[in-house]
Amino acid sequence: MNRILSIIFIATLLLSFSGCNMIEKDIYEKPIYPKADMCEGKNIYKNKSLGFQLTFPDEWSGWFKIAESPDGIVGVNFYGKSNASTTIYGQVTAPGLPLFMIMNKKHMMEEKQEGIIDNIIKMGVANNEEYYFATRTDASIGVLFDIINTVSNIDNTQLEFVKEDYHKMRQMKNEINTVLESFKTIE
Repeated sequence: MNRILSIIFIATLLLSFSGCNMIEKDIYEKPIYPKADMCEGKNIYKNKSLGFQLTFPDEWSGWFKIAESPDGIVGVNFYGKSNASTTIYGQVTAPGLPLFMIMNKKHMMEEKQEGIIDNIIKMGVANNEEYYFATRTDASIGVLFDIINTVSNIDNTQLEFVKEDYHKMRQMKNEINTVLESFKTIE
């Protein structure tokens, strides 16, 4: 019964989201959940509570989800067509494969000490907090690479989806600097 209620709850959340040109959300007013894809036009993500915004390339529309934690970590996950890229992994709060995270200095130091992040870059200051970009040490794209090269019991449709996801995720990883450069503080 609990499993059915959980599935209905998750399905309801996923179906209730619609794309929009600008997403604003106060993370302290709402629970953690997968964020809607941002659609055509400007893919601007605004977080008023944390005091910053990011702009994503139009080509990313439909290929990522954003998850926010109540303690101020913003995760951007690749969300492709294959089952492998739409699953919830470990402690990640949204489906997909982690691309990167934005977090304050306190969280960055904690996660760095635990050895779960690397590629740390200071983004800027918003609401008197320093914010940092980081990636997870477990290379997410490796999940797709491993499936392409080692999994033999996957059907052809899923294999083609995995290949497409792998190439799209590589493209997006190469465009992350565009997103990082778009970091702006907001009032």
